[in-house]
Amino acid sequence: MTVQVRLAVPYKDSPDSKESGLFYVQKVLSKREGLKGFYMAATAHALHILVKHKEIAEDIIKQLGKGAKFQTLAKKYSSCPSGKKGGDLGEFKRGQMVPAFDKVAFKGAILEPHLVKTKFGWHVIKVLYRT
Repeated sequence: MTVQVRLAVPYKDSPDSKESGLFYVQKVLSKREGLKGFYMAATAHALHILVKHKEIAEDIIKQLGKGAKFQTLAKKYSSCPSGKKGGDLGEFKRGQMVPAFDKVAFKGAILEPHLVKTKFGWHVIKVLYRT
């Protein structure tokens, strides 16, 4: 029996970039090897926009789907101090954020907007990469 592990890794995504995408790293593991050869990310780098109402967060995701820049929307809507930096939270460790946020940061799709509710409000999160 074999297990295939496929990791998506961003190759380009900066505030000034018009292009971004993913390349894939794939490893086939034998039953004997198991998942010991699989690397779990210890850190993530994400952008986020914090708002009080779900409807606003959903509207932000719609705007992103139409091509709006995440950083521009963060500066306009986010109530978090990181909004002034385009929502950039920088790189953080697993367990450093509240559990719902952490789950998306370390398990959610990379470079796609995610909607998450925490005690702080509604977050639109975009994970740039994991290491």
